[in-house]
Amino acid sequence: MQAAEHGIRQSLECLRGADDPTAQQFMRKYDSIAPSDLEFISIEQIAASCGIDTPTLAGVLMKAIVSQQASIAAIKAATAHPKIVERSIQSALQERGVRDREMLHTAVGFLPTPKGATIISQRFQIASITQPEKTLENVEGPASLTQFDDDIRALHELATKAKTLELPANVLPAKDSGEAIRG
Repeated sequence: MQAAEHGIRQSLECLRGADDPTAQQFMRKYDSIAPSDLEFISIEQIAASCGIDTPTLAGVLMKAIVSQQASIAAIKAATAHPKIVERSIQSALQERGVRDREMLHTAVGFLPTPKGATIISQRFQIASITQPEKTLENVEGPASLTQFDDDIRALHELATKAKTLELPANVLPAKDSGEAIRG
């Protein structure tokens, strides 16, 4: 228990939140002891008094700590996710952000997910997806994001060099917004 990062206090907190019957039995016994007496009684003595040997208590404690820390990590990841997505978008908008663009396009379904992708669920269990393979050959458009980037740059260059772009007959220029309205 003392080996836990925050010592006995953290260990007791983890045992208190554990579903394990042994952890609950230990905590009932621990809570029944007067705080002034706890200074003179070891954790091992408390465990032994309710029929729990030290290795069993250590195993229950380890399981409780792993479970609590996994929950804490999941909460941190979930709350940081919007900031990570924003940073990924900022990076994708940079000239060298090809990998970030590819990741974002895949995440929103614009590009296919690679065959046999591995997904880690909220409970950190690994599942393998066995859906039919989607490849770039099955998707219309450029064969790679690099080609896509080159095409976008070429279109941008054409647009910036031309003084005016001719609009199709069924499109009217919009006032003020710079957008076109289809008629």
